[in-house]
Amino acid sequence: MRNPFNPGSGSRPPFLAGRDKELTIFRKLLTSICDGKNENVMLVGRRGTGKTVLLDEFNKICHEKKFFPIKRSQFSPKYNDPSKFYEALKYDMMSAASSLSVRKTIKHKLRIAGTALKPKSFGVPGVFYYEPTYMHKTIPFENHLEEYLSNNWELFKKNGYRGVMFLLDEFHLIMDESKKGFYVLGDFIGAINELQKKGFPYYLVLVGLPKLSLNVKNARSYSERMFRTITVDSLSYDDAFLAISKPLNDAQCRFSKELI
Repeated sequence: MRNPFNPGSGSRPPFLAGRDKELTIFRKLLTSICDGKNENVMLVGRRGTGKTVLLDEFNKICHEKKFFPIKRSQFSPKYNDPSKFYEALKYDMMSAASSLSVRKTIKHKLRIAGTALKPKSFGVPGVFYYEPTYMHKTIPFENHLEEYLSNNWELFKKNGYRGVMFLLDEFHLIMDESKKGFYVLGDFIGAINELQKKGFPYYLVLVGLPKLSLNVKNARSYSERMFRTITVDSLSYDDAFLAISKPLNDAQCRFSKELI
């Protein structure tokens, strides 16, 4: 007999119950961005409350609203090292650029411009993907991130997107480590803040355990004014009842009301 449920880590349930409020908030947030406001989200909650599933729904909404979602599902403490964090960001941006190029069926070209900057043509003729080398001894990491992202905005703009939304799961594992001289979290938030102030539409959805809020606040004191916090809690009794009973409608078994 087939299991009517879908247990797992981050697996979408057969019936997504009780999350209409969170989805509505995110849709309104994207509308607010289109109206000229800068909005970012922290999605926090305990393990097993469905944050990753919600993030997948946010991903779909981004596509509907013409925001390009750049999603990373896994982070670990190794990404507190600026070079490791930048490698991950570069990979995700390069993957995004490649997907845009495939959609436009433009042949990839490579042009070399010195040793630190390699523009590659993608998507639209005359629009390039820039991949500067991180020179940690000559430029602060925050400024490097700002330059890297600002130079690549035209790629998304020319493909008709209103903005880029970073959807970053397990982000509570990213934190500043002063003893090692690593300030990735503060530098990343600071770079996004500067980009938004200058009109570059890059936005954040940071997802993690409740300590994420404290990490972000400690990294940048003004972060409370940057982020809207959505707390994902356990389902209500009625929603939990639906989450169990709905998948049973097409199943070969039934649960009694008392069992549910």
